[in-house]
Amino acid sequence: IDIRVSAQFLDRLIKSSDSKSIQDIAIFNLREKPITYINFEDPFADASVTGPTHFLINKINNAIASKNRQRIFAHYYQITATETESDEIQLFRIFSPYLLVSQPLYNYTNDLVVIQTRLKPNYLKNLFNQEISQYQEYLSVEMFTHPLTEKTLNNSIVVEQIEGVDSYRFTVKVFDGIVNINLKKAFFNSSLMNLKIKIGLGALALSLFCYFILHLLIYRQIIRPITELAEGVNGVQKGNSDSLIPLNTNDEVAELNNSYLALIERIQQLANNDELTGLANRAYFNRELDNKLDSCTAETNTLGLLFIDLDNFKYVNDNFGHEAGDRVLVNFANRLTNSLRKIDRAKKQQQYQCIARLGGDEFVVLLEGLPNAEELEAIAQRIVGLFDLGFEADGKTYDVHASIGIAFQFGNKHKADAFLQQADSAMYAAKKAGKNSYCTYDDSLDNQLKEQKYIDSEVSKALRQNSLYLVYLPYFETETLEVKGFEVLLRAPELEKKGIGPDKFISIAEQSDLITKIDLWVINEALNKLANLQSMQGFDGTLAINISSRELFNDGFVAEVSSLMEQYETPPYKIIFEIAEAPLLAKDKKVLVNLTRLKALGIKIAIDNFGINYSAFSHLNHY
Repeated sequence: IDIRVSAQFLDRLIKSSDSKSIQDIAIFNLREKPITYINFEDPFADASVTGPTHFLINKINNAIASKNRQRIFAHYYQITATETESDEIQLFRIFSPYLLVSQPLYNYTNDLVVIQTRLKPNYLKNLFNQEISQYQEYLSVEMFTHPLTEKTLNNSIVVEQIEGVDSYRFTVKVFDGIVNINLKKAFFNSSLMNLKIKIGLGALALSLFCYFILHLLIYRQIIRPITELAEGVNGVQKGNSDSLIPLNTNDEVAELNNSYLALIERIQQLANNDELTGLANRAYFNRELDNKLDSCTAETNTLGLLFIDLDNFKYVNDNFGHEAGDRVLVNFANRLTNSLRKIDRAKKQQQYQCIARLGGDEFVVLLEGLPNAEELEAIAQRIVGLFDLGFEADGKTYDVHASIGIAFQFGNKHKADAFLQQADSAMYAAKKAGKNSYCTYDDSLDNQLKEQKYIDSEVSKALRQNSLYLVYLPYFETETLEVKGFEVLLRAPELEKKGIGPDKFISIAEQSDLITKIDLWVINEALNKLANLQSMQGFDGTLAINISSRELFNDGFVAEVSSLMEQYETPPYKIIFEIAEAPLLAKDKKVLVNLTRLKALGIKIAIDNFGINYSAFSHLNHY
């Protein structure tokens, strides 16, 4: 049996054991005789029975002798440790070649053997020290003493902590034994410092990372879009209208960009377009005319200009209200645009054109590429044809017509101001010719324009210097040859030297508000003269004063006359106003109102040159 135990068991035990941690292994029978002994440090050493081994063998023998069925476990261990000596761990196993003794034994036989295994001294302490080697400066371990104990007893681990002045004491209960571990507080200071450094470095790295991410997001989401918006705004300010484009993103910058773009478009529309008609305005037209003249360098390039003025438009405003006048302007703008489009379609070519409203009832059309002035005249004739039967707007026909001036040139012979002035002069020539007609500019019109400017300047100068004077043409009683009155006639001495009489300078003055100043000056001088004749010579006749037909459309004229009559204490029946026949034919309400007011003052009205136009005596009944 001893040989079999040694041969079978020892080989497996050695192979399964960690010889580096075992001091020796001995197998004893129940008579405490060694069956096998191996010492890993001294191969010549003899086996010796330790106290615990002796205790176990006696325990087994007593159980066999008493037959009391006392339990005997297969595994035991003992830990011995003191403050002066090394700790020692002994492991025991009860083994039978014939019985399975991994469980407690109740039937014993004298063939049982006890395997005694002693681990190297300080094995457990060395094991602890290996685990805490990096903390040896702060840790110290005191091993426990544990009696011989079955392995199945309490093997729980409980840790208790006691805080000292400069250290922490941890009492660890293992298998009902105690291990005391002292940990210096300096360990935590060092660890906490390292932890603080790590946390600080980690926080710094995280802060830098967050800063980078936040900076990137701010740059991409705010700074770059705002920078691009600012660059786009600067581009628009410099004239590049395409530097801003709509953004489709759903954020504040896109909303600001699109709002600013809409504002710019609105501003550009207001800056370039007439708000009432939607046509180009004067500023935009002037820029376009300058650009076309700058680019039109070759003699083969042509530019044509139509200057359109609506005749009697003031009559519509005064009698039907400004809303009716606005409707006339809007309808004319639309019909003018459609008319020019039809011309383009008829010619199967798209020519450059710019249609603009300069203001009031003045319109211009700029055309490029027409071969000759005759083409412009054909277009003008088509526009004049829109007014053949008056002009209809919103179902109502108004007595409005058009006078059109035409200017045409090759290349850039004339600058913008001169070119526009040519068309303007031609337009006034058309008005003078009878309205609702057109006239093409030529050099003779230029001479006429210069003469008109000269006359206008001289008359204005004469009014300022009070150099005009009146002559009085008497009329007599045929039977008695008694002077019954005088007709007042105006003279301009400087213009007389040039052979220019009132028939010419009055007609020119009637094209502007200058005529009103002349009329009031004449009435003032005539009433003053009448007062002198009455006081000094007892004159009892009348004064006939020619006034412009424009005064019948002037709301303030009657009040001015009334004020002068009060100033000179003029009897109203001594005054006769001679008015041209034409305005009486219009049956204008304002004309009728002003004539009624003059009649209420007591002033007599005479029709000058009656019969020149097509009025009949029946018209007099209206007045």
